[in-house]
Amino acid sequence: MARSPDVRDHSLSTLIGIADRVIADTVDGALAAAGFSDLRRAHGPVFEMLDAEGSRITDLARRARMTKQGMGQLVSDLESLGYVERRPDPVDGRAKLVALTAKGEAAVAAAVSALGALEESWVEHIGAQRAAVLHAALSDVCGTFGREHIR
Repeated sequence: MARSPDVRDHSLSTLIGIADRVIADTVDGALAAAGFSDLRRAHGPVFEMLDAEGSRITDLARRARMTKQGMGQLVSDLESLGYVERRPDPVDGRAKLVALTAKGEAAVAAAVSALGALEESWVEHIGAQRAAVLHAALSDVCGTFGREHIR
């Protein structure tokens, strides 16, 4: 049996990708455990890109770097599952805003809680000082190279 590579041999970008998959797996597991097993990872961009007061599908699609049609399909899927609803845009009566329902808010709360617990376990594992350094470094990288992704 081949020995698996030492994780320290991976590039920083690969390690960040692995951490991203750990985050996604944590959210998926927490959602399933909380009774939201009908959600798929593909639904994530809707929840991640949605403004608190609701968002237009065109804005969600642009933020997620998806087609309007693709985002519309995800929204329709989540609407049929009861996580979001479409309502008139108070600024433009012809447009619709996508907003969370109570069920959608409960799913978001479960995901946020799971992410908080995950981060606490990371801090416990690496220590508060190293976690603060990691946070500062990632904040700097994201602020410098990912400004367009920050909401």
